[in-house]
Amino acid sequence: MAQMVTGRATELDLLDRVLDDQVGEPRSVLITGPPGIGKTTLLGSALESARECGYAVAACRPSRAEADLSYAGLVTLLGEL
Repeated sequence: MAQMVTGRATELDLLDRVLDDQVGEPRSVLITGPPGIGKTTLLGSALESARECGYAVAACRPSRAEADLSYAGLVTLLGEL
């Protein structure tokens, strides 16, 4: 069940439409904005919805300490696959 997100109906609708579109091509969504406006919450909701729709989801969040390590995020992302 997707987490409850309030005040972002337009953004959630857009993310739902991207997930519902069955085009056989790769897609991407860029979530931008100033700190504290809910980007991480929107991303979390989108990832949860994608899993519920049956998409294979791979995600990682490298720490600040790993920022200078070129492939740390990629290793974390693909390590379990």
